Amino acid sequence: MILTSCWDRQELNEIAIVVGMGVDKIDDDILLSVQIVNPGNVAAQTAGSLESAPVITYTQRGKSIFEAIRKLTKLSSRKLYYSHLRIVVFSEQVAKEGISPLLDFLARDHELRTDYYVLISRNTEAQHILEITTLMDRIPANKLFSSLETSHWAWAATGKVTIDRLIELIAMEGDEAVLTGIIIKGDMQEGETMENTHRLALRTLLQYDGMAFFKKDKLVGWLNEDASKVYNYIKNSVISSVGVYACPEQEGEMTVEVTDAKSRVKGMVRNNQPKVKVSLNIEVNVGELECSMDLTQEHTLQQIELTLEESFKKVVEDTIAEMQTKYQIDIFGFGEAIHRANPSYWLEHKEEWSELFAKLDVQVDMDFHVRAIGGFNRSVPMQKEE
Repeated sequence: MILTSCWDRQELNEIAIVVGMGVDKIDDDILLSVQIVNPGNVAAQTAGSLESAPVITYTQRGKSIFEAIRKLTKLSSRKLYYSHLRIVVFSEQVAKEGISPLLDFLARDHELRTDYYVLISRNTEAQHILEITTLMDRIPANKLFSSLETSHWAWAATGKVTIDRLIELIAMEGDEAVLTGIIIKGDMQEGETMENTHRLALRTLLQYDGMAFFKKDKLVGWLNEDASKVYNYIKNSVISSVGVYACPEQEGEMTVEVTDAKSRVKGMVRNNQPKVKVSLNIEVNVGELECSMDLTQEHTLQQIELTLEESFKKVVEDTIAEMQTKYQIDIFGFGEAIHRANPSYWLEHKEEWSELFAKLDVQVDMDFHVRAIGGFNRSVPMQKEE
């Protein structure tokens, strides 16, 4: 009789499951923080009880991430297990100095999966991000993972970037990396205690804020919320979102829900000059009206569509122009579009792409279509007038 077994099995009571990792710098050393699940306290306990934390954060200093990880065994009674890693956070300081040397271990080590997301801590150390307690998701790293997916789906001002995709963007010619920023909103010290989760209104929260853009592997600056959305629209990464615009030809505002968005970036070379055409096709539903409009009339819908096209086109053009004139950094992948369109031109001019991008002729075409108007054919103010 032949019996099979799992020779490399890991018993749950012998391992410490790592769900989050933070990378900071102290002098020339790495300061590595890991968030570990405390399995005996993950399940919700009696309401009002001051239970111990569902996670533990260990911090260790080392010359490299690998060394710091091994030195963490001096603190943990169990073997650290990284196959459930959800989030890796680099501090803003680390990102400005360059993250390529730090990515090698994360991509090379066989114990790490590659489906976790990479974030940049803004105005604080990555260690502090991992030390903030959360309520609805008792494991903060899981909260960050789920919040990023939800925000990316519903708001479009954040981005889901895995370690594999990050390495690909850093190595790619004609494109640059952009990572979501995370901040601590409120009192940091209070957020590191369990009392933070025993209030109806939390005084300290983890919140996504802006997107960090890179030149190769170094952080250069931050996109605000509007620019982050523009980036995701151009990169064809928008699933849904909401936008507020002025009503056409009258006072008040209208809110529309984006239900579908398609982007096409076409590169071309004419008379030895590169050009790019960005085409955006966006479908929306009318979500809210503060002005008197009869949505049963075709010309009203056409007015709305024209207003949306003119307003958002300006936002897109302004965002592209700022990246060209202020930073000369191509985060939109226009260089890659030129590469696809004319490989020989790209091979000859890729080393001077920053200068060419700064004066690149970019044409933006915008097409909005109102798909649905909701349960009211007219606005509430108009019905009241009648």
